[in-house]
Amino acid sequence: MKKIFKQIQKLNKLDKAGVPEALCKLAEEFGELAQVLNKTIGRKPHTLTEKQIQDNIIEECADVIQNVFCIADKRGIPLKKIKKALKSKNKKWKKVIKKR
Repeated sequence: MKKIFKQIQKLNKLDKAGVPEALCKLAEEFGELAQVLNKTIGRKPHTLTEKQIQDNIIEECADVIQNVFCIADKRGIPLKKIKKALKSKNKKWKKVIKKR
């Protein structure tokens, strides 16, 4: 993940878009993820195979993660802080899940 984050940092130096534009791009990618997931629950008609749908989900998840990392980098947030926050969030989420 460290290598991927560094690649995104390099790409960010080429892209003059600011955080507001990056947030709009994230929203777009999240919407595309929602669209493909709607195909899995029957809310959106399609003629794709299960493999094609799965491949689309993988692509859109990657797009969302890429754009989140882009925003983090544009705000000067290092990967190690994101990892630390994720560990904390996972602990909290686990507690919530156990209560269900």
